[in-house]
Amino acid sequence: DKSAQIILNANLTLGRKQNRKSRNEMLFTLDKNSSIEVNGNFTIHSGSDVRVYDNGKLILNGGFCNFGTQIYCFKKITIGKGCVIARHVLIIDSDAHHLLDSTRPMTEEIKIGNNVWIGYRAMILKGVTIGDGSVIAAGAIVTKDVPGKCLVAGVPAKVIRENVEWKR
Repeated sequence: DKSAQIILNANLTLGRKQNRKSRNEMLFTLDKNSSIEVNGNFTIHSGSDVRVYDNGKLILNGGFCNFGTQIYCFKKITIGKGCVIARHVLIIDSDAHHLLDSTRPMTEEIKIGNNVWIGYRAMILKGVTIGDGSVIAAGAIVTKDVPGKCLVAGVPAKVIRENVEWKR
């Protein structure tokens, strides 16, 4: 859509192939009045699906998403500096459909802090804030805030270790 904006304050690499013979494509869609802002070098590997819906805002502050990541931004998603997002992770800030008896809003902002590692097939759902330096275990479904420097795992995700440190 012509009303969508891409604001590049750093490099954005889209569709980086895992190997030379890879034919996996990626989808990158910006709808009406949506925006993506890149403030630190960020790579989104091939096979990924990134969609910013009407009036949504996606902020990427540095890091990368591996193969098959899905990011669906209906309102606002912020990904901090130095984040590592493993294969087949889902990040979605909306239920996408109304629940008739729900008292929570359908869409709530997601904030992922700096130096966060999100493991294989994890899901980050609406309204979540993940603190700096945290690790989300493979397969975890994050439905509540995660304090900084914590390892969370499970369905739903729970803190299993505090004061963790990791490096790439």
